[in-house]
Amino acid sequence: MPALYKGTAMEDVIFMTWLRHFLNYCAYKDYTEAKKLNLFKLLLTGSDATWLETLPNDTTDSWDNLQTAFLTRYSTPELMRFKSVRDWLNRKQCLSESVDNF
Repeated sequence: MPALYKGTAMEDVIFMTWLRHFLNYCAYKDYTEAKKLNLFKLLLTGSDATWLETLPNDTTDSWDNLQTAFLTRYSTPELMRFKSVRDWLNRKQCLSESVDNF
């Protein structure tokens, strides 16, 4: 089961790792979009729960919309160039790219 996500400064840095774990868990459990959406809402605590409550219904009623809102909130401009979480997770290091730049 994914851990609670509190939106602390430390977690802001690792949000993609948390999201990947969340998505893997949902895939493992074969969750529908509705169950994925409900679990996501349940796992947000602290400032993230407050942020979630401020979102309009058309954002929180759809997993795709909520995931986009979450990525927009926490992504750096560099991460925003990826079309989806899957693209970011499957990115390969280029031969000419240093580990730090990767």
